[in-house]
Amino acid sequence: MIRRMPLRAGFLTLAFLLLAAARADAFDVTAFELTPSSTAAGAHADVTIATSFTPGEKPRNLVFHLPPGLAGDPFATPRCAEADYRADSCPAATKVGTVEADATVGPVPIALPATGVLYNLMPARAEPARLGAVIATPLGEKLFIPTTINVRASDGGLDSVVTDLPTTLAGLDLYTERMSFTLLGRPAGPFMRNPTSCKPATTTVEATSYDDPAVKTKTSSFTPTDCGALAFEPHIAASVGQRGLTARQSKPPVSTVITQGAEQAGQSSATVTLPPVVAPDLTQLGRACPADKAAVRACPASAKVGTVTAGTPLLAAPLTGDVFLVARGLGAIPGLTIQLADPIPLRLDGAVALTPQGLKTTFTGLPDVPLASFRLDLAGGASGAFVVGSDLCAAPPPAIAAAFAAHSGAQFAESRPMTVVGCTPPPKVAARITRLRTGKPTLRLTVAAAAGAPGLREVRLLLPSKLHAKPKRARRGARAKAGAVKLPRSAIRLSRDGELRLALPEGTRTLTAKLSKGSIRAGRKLARKRHPKRQRVRVLVRDSDGPRPAVTLKVRPRRR
Repeated sequence: MIRRMPLRAGFLTLAFLLLAAARADAFDVTAFELTPSSTAAGAHADVTIATSFTPGEKPRNLVFHLPPGLAGDPFATPRCAEADYRADSCPAATKVGTVEADATVGPVPIALPATGVLYNLMPARAEPARLGAVIATPLGEKLFIPTTINVRASDGGLDSVVTDLPTTLAGLDLYTERMSFTLLGRPAGPFMRNPTSCKPATTTVEATSYDDPAVKTKTSSFTPTDCGALAFEPHIAASVGQRGLTARQSKPPVSTVITQGAEQAGQSSATVTLPPVVAPDLTQLGRACPADKAAVRACPASAKVGTVTAGTPLLAAPLTGDVFLVARGLGAIPGLTIQLADPIPLRLDGAVALTPQGLKTTFTGLPDVPLASFRLDLAGGASGAFVVGSDLCAAPPPAIAAAFAAHSGAQFAESRPMTVVGCTPPPKVAARITRLRTGKPTLRLTVAAAAGAPGLREVRLLLPSKLHAKPKRARRGARAKAGAVKLPRSAIRLSRDGELRLALPEGTRTLTAKLSKGSIRAGRKLARKRHPKRQRVRVLVRDSDGPRPAVTLKVRPRRR
């Protein structure tokens, strides 16, 4: 027994040493670095991403979490079809970078340096972009390594995903020790673009191996410079109204469009202030989506108040999404949340406040991406979120104000008149009063819709205070024509308080009406005056789009 103890201890020591050696050689990311050829903010620099692994291991999956703002334009070059890529026949014009790899093969490790080309591939499904590396090896075989590009919903940054790296070459085991991708800043047109913020830009790599599913990570950072050299001048345009939705207390649609030129700093926040005439409809506050549902994109359709469309050079088609009212606590005005759909499922939250200048909405935390246009359309009508305090067509266009901040630190603000939609020329209205001296005057009214305006549907005439209505006499003394067609008596109403109401068939362009034969009476003093004063005749017209502004005529009665 005493002699066996050293032998057992020797085995334990050997096992311990072997375990320690295994742990020392376990898969890991031994080095990682992302290096741009220029650190200038917004520059189209070549970007090299180099990753090293524990020798003798087989890395499997890699995910590169690029910093917000570091992105490539998939339309800078033509794109290679998947079949051509797999056949190694991608056109030279689709090249966007180069690849280098260091590996070993065989049971007795043999160094195997290799180089290749990175191509811009046609993306599949909802992917915003896809790249593909073709690596030529000294053994005559080629390796194909595709890379999927995804967009993070959290900050709009890009994730580059490589899955199932090859593990064999020419029938021999393949151990990848180092991979380096260089993405070109200008392969043809501008491709890669640095962030426009001068804060540290950090990239994280996550890696797993075929033998170890544990995720290994490493980070690399650089700090962009010269943010002040970037231009920043976004512009806003807006419209309000719609045919039939321009009158006081109506609920018109409201649209805002923000545009920005190429090569400018990305927007970090945007504040838009509507004019006081466009106020929130407080009756709609109960529609607001609970904040917890908004956070998980589960707002009901009843909370939807509009849509958005965003154009960026990074995508072939504009992004689209919905706008919802979101509750912000007891007594607080609901905010807005914008939920964009794939392939960039961002959620943008806007804080709303009532100010003396008008309703102010501020969106912060905007992603650092090139933005050509951003259109927000808020619905009108029954589901509209706004109500106007005066007739939009009866005053100069109201002004909208905007203030923008850039990731570079720059600021820009402007105020511009809104375009009022739905204002057609008013109808032409005329009236004449004759036969005043008889005490039973005749009143004639003509109304004609303007060219391009919708048809007339109803006309109301309010008699001046010196003329009195006689409804019982109106049956034989009130006549009207819609165009050349006589109106039926049921469409003509004269009330005791002096209102003549005429209901018109659809499509009516002109109206002529007449009150005579004692249907109205003049006061004795007015009838006896040789030079009667002008009388105020008020006319209200409603066309197919809704009520038009009231018209007041000053009519001098004629004695004969």
